[in-house]
Amino acid sequence: MKLPKVCQILGEYVAFDFEWDNTTHIMLAASFVNNLGSKKVYLNSHSEIALLENIKAELLEYSWSIGWNSNTSFENNNNGGTSNGGNLNDIANDNFIADDVQCDLGVLYERCETNGIDNIIFKSQKGSRAYYSIPGLYHIDLYQVYNKQMVQNTIYNRAYRTHKLDDVSKALLRHGKFKGLGGKDFLKLSIKDRKKYSLRDSELVMELSKHSNFEVLDAMLAISEITGLDFERVCRTNLTTWWGVLFDQMIQNGECPEPFNTFDRESVKYKGALVLDPKQGLYHNTVVVDAASLYPTVSIHSNLSFDTVNCKCCKNNSRAKVKLNDTFFKGCKFISKNKCWICQKREGAFPKKLKIFRHERLQQKKLGNGAKQLALKILINGGYGVFGHTKFSYYNPMVAELVTTYGRYTLTKMQDIAKKLGFHIIYGDTDSLFLNNPPSKITLSKFQKLCKEKLDIENEEKNTYNTLILSAGKKHYIGYENGLVAIVGYEGKKNDRCEFVKETFNGLINSIIKNNTNPIPALEKAMYTLESGKVDPKLLKKSIRLGQNPKDYKSQTCQAAKIGRAVGAKKGELVEYFDSNIKKTGRSWSKNYRHIDISKYKQSLWNSVSEVLEITKYPVNELAEKFDVRTIKRKNNNDGHVMQNLPAV
Repeated sequence: MKLPKVCQILGEYVAFDFEWDNTTHIMLAASFVNNLGSKKVYLNSHSEIALLENIKAELLEYSWSIGWNSNTSFENNNNGGTSNGGNLNDIANDNFIADDVQCDLGVLYERCETNGIDNIIFKSQKGSRAYYSIPGLYHIDLYQVYNKQMVQNTIYNRAYRTHKLDDVSKALLRHGKFKGLGGKDFLKLSIKDRKKYSLRDSELVMELSKHSNFEVLDAMLAISEITGLDFERVCRTNLTTWWGVLFDQMIQNGECPEPFNTFDRESVKYKGALVLDPKQGLYHNTVVVDAASLYPTVSIHSNLSFDTVNCKCCKNNSRAKVKLNDTFFKGCKFISKNKCWICQKREGAFPKKLKIFRHERLQQKKLGNGAKQLALKILINGGYGVFGHTKFSYYNPMVAELVTTYGRYTLTKMQDIAKKLGFHIIYGDTDSLFLNNPPSKITLSKFQKLCKEKLDIENEEKNTYNTLILSAGKKHYIGYENGLVAIVGYEGKKNDRCEFVKETFNGLINSIIKNNTNPIPALEKAMYTLESGKVDPKLLKKSIRLGQNPKDYKSQTCQAAKIGRAVGAKKGELVEYFDSNIKKTGRSWSKNYRHIDISKYKQSLWNSVSEVLEITKYPVNELAEKFDVRTIKRKNNNDGHVMQNLPAV
């Protein structure tokens, strides 16, 4: 296999992992794995200083290093100011609050300062964020790469749901952390297992950097080449930075004018996509058609850009007015009929770039340059959203809202075409229509042809589900296609469900939709196992990752705020707990598994599976009474549709 271009940039590089005490931040261990297979582990046997010196020596051997959640922390004790473009001088030791530092290089910096030894780490700060780097050397925090929405969604199709090293590794590599343990278990391990634990984390980081022949890092390098940003910066930034640089270059080159509209940068959401009410039911032979690159296409067709919407030159030009039915303006926050127009004299910067990128992507596909075509796809598909981001230097919510408005118009017209051809539309979302039991392949081809002729939209046959369970809730369905089960949005897959509930839910779905067997015996067994207290407590543990510091939550009664305050957790930290009985323990959660409230877990399991059982015609009321649980009444949008039955089991 040919080595990708990024390997030439990285050369010989190292992945590392540090283990430290959560309270004192005393360094406990460090491991290093380089891309040639060399592996080293250091423990704090008798001297933390000796360990710190070994860490520094290892890091200085390599031009490039990689880690996971390794170079950025959130802090409360900062002065809020910046200098030198966001860089501050090293902060005095007495400013440190150990709980604020949440990354490997940050802890290394702190421990070197505390122990009074030479520090190779430089700290800079901007607002509540502290950044750590090694002057003269390069570092990639792989967490910041896999955390990018376009990586999670565009490249890996939401294969992983959280950004924990263990979750991402299990999803992509099919194996995770040593014995599934977490950092809090480190000191409970034997010396031998401590070495294995630390080494496994470094191995996972190295494997993820190389995954699919360096697919992600090679795409980041391609974005670096397209935008002119250095590779290291691309890895730690996102689309707003990349598109901002592209527009800066266009202005400097005289390709477009500077922005002429200004907006208050308030967190007011523009109106988004059209999502049709699902017609709840069990279906067979459902085709999902997808309008390929809908938002880039409407941006090009309608010339939508920061330098074309409400331009100065076409204000009184009747041809420039946005001519859409009043319905499409309803609920819009930034655009209204007769008060928005689009330039007729100049092609916008955004559609101009999109056309160049589209053409270039086709060329790169023909040349077999996977990284370049993937980088261009990320820039093309993610471009429209930057206009609605308040931190974007070319922020223009009118552009973002016009893109989604033309998207809603297009999906509505697609519905009209489908209905005239006799299709039964059971759901639709943004750029997709779910067509149940299409009349024929010929009719489907005719639909695609008419969409191209009338709307200039290419429609792809995205999925053909042999069986589809469609919920009454939007963005909730389960499809079975080519031996694979796709679960979207259902409660049993949510992050705040414990592993026991997730495993039972997945088993039930496989029984019904894949194996065509009766799921009730397995469900009865799961309920009995819960009631008899025979479930491994680890499988009942729940977790919340704090989106902000506990005191900053608007609702101080929400679970994240309450638990975060009680355990002293900070923004970005993962908090684990068990559901408990408030009458017995004084609160609805506990860190002690002995306080588990079995009734809550039974209800959580039932909430996860009951709608699927109802749709597939199992006696939910009888089962709820038998299990001593409550059934939630749900909205039904099936408009008289008679649910189809699965074959008898």
